[in-house]
Amino acid sequence: MLIIPRSSNNWQNASCIVSPWDAGDVARVLSIITSTQAPFSIRSGGHDFNKNHSTVEDGVIIDMVNFNDISLSSDKTSITVGAGTRWGAVYQAREYLPIRVLGSPYP
Repeated sequence: MLIIPRSSNNWQNASCIVSPWDAGDVARVLSIITSTQAPFSIRSGGHDFNKNHSTVEDGVIIDMVNFNDISLSSDKTSITVGAGTRWGAVYQAREYLPIRVLGSPYP
């Protein structure tokens, strides 16, 4: 079977992937990246395959997967989703909420 990538830009090899748990972790990672001048990229859902958007060559990927909270506003008119929340989880949570969400058709 021949697999053709969506884009030739998406084949990059990161040196390291980190998955911070909170803002303090993000600050520590960015401090290290800044002091070493390492190239980096931030991955949220990881579905943007443009060069250096969610991938990086020989650098650090900060994967926001642990920032996945979903919360309903007190007036029940909107939700807030974390940077690492996947659309499948948003759609699943939405089933029990009195609101609509617009987003990716591919959870």
